[in-house]
Amino acid sequence: MSAHVLMMFTDALYFGVCGFIFVVLLPLLRAGPARAAWRRVSGSETGVVSMLLLGLFLLIGLADSLHLPQLMGGERGTSVLDSLLHRFLSGDRQSYVNPVAVSMLEQSFKGVRSAWLVGMGGVVAWLPLTVLAGVAAGLAGGVLGRMVGFACDVLDAIPDVLLLVMLLFAAQPLIGALAEYFSGAVNAGEARLLVICIALGFVRGPALCRRVRARTAEFMASDAVAAARCMGVSDAQLLRRHLLPELASMAAVAVVTAFPMLMVAEAVLSYLGMGLDPVTRSLGTVLSDALAIAATEPSAGAVLMAALLPLGLMLAAASLFAFSVSSTFGRERH
Repeated sequence: MSAHVLMMFTDALYFGVCGFIFVVLLPLLRAGPARAAWRRVSGSETGVVSMLLLGLFLLIGLADSLHLPQLMGGERGTSVLDSLLHRFLSGDRQSYVNPVAVSMLEQSFKGVRSAWLVGMGGVVAWLPLTVLAGVAAGLAGGVLGRMVGFACDVLDAIPDVLLLVMLLFAAQPLIGALAEYFSGAVNAGEARLLVICIALGFVRGPALCRRVRARTAEFMASDAVAAARCMGVSDAQLLRRHLLPELASMAAVAVVTAFPMLMVAEAVLSYLGMGLDPVTRSLGTVLSDALAIAATEPSAGAVLMAALLPLGLMLAAASLFAFSVSSTFGRERH
């Protein structure tokens, strides 16, 4: 038995997502000019309920990312969530409990971790580069600024699912190389999950980069900046004190609103067989398996309900929270 905690790269990425949420995202939404809008979000019934549900699902995914020595077994190791699900769902089943529905419920809970990684992992990874590229293009202006804006417009005009398919086809050699490096079916599925997270994050990057570029150019061309320059204030001070807090709030809202859209995009791709590996539980793979099983299962409704209950509730909570944040912060900007 190993004496250390088993940690995979996607587990570390999940912990990074959790750290980003509590250390960066929530403080940004509560800070500076966004404080009043955030209070309206957290004071509404929709905002409170959706935040509580998302917090619960964040803990579920965290339990699935912890593989303790005393729970290890098999190729990857049994997570804390596996142990809890086995205790509460797979224990002494009564005769009236549908074992197929219980199994699908377990698989749906196992997909919560993948949903968080798909919805936020890639966006968080691309976020610094996206913001820096937008700021640089806004400051440079001229041909460079127009080229960056044109590239962002073209990429943002392509439907997300179509762009993802193109990226995944282009990334097949990388997926194959990672699958060979990470031996075993489960590890190969994790490698594909990592590549898809990166692709999903790239898909949402152009829209944010374009907005950051436009806001930076507008800010630098304003009369207030010209007056501050005449008083000896440097551009670096203007960016740090006035522009960056606004851009940080804009980026935080973009991350929140991207979450449910990326979950849906992954579900479509996985349902079509072009997304995550079947061994990796997610909204798309669980839905695909549930529909296939329901076609031959007498209690098809129970199977579909069990498959959609955790992940469907998580998607609904993420969508409601994103709608509340985007509408409230949109009114605040206007």
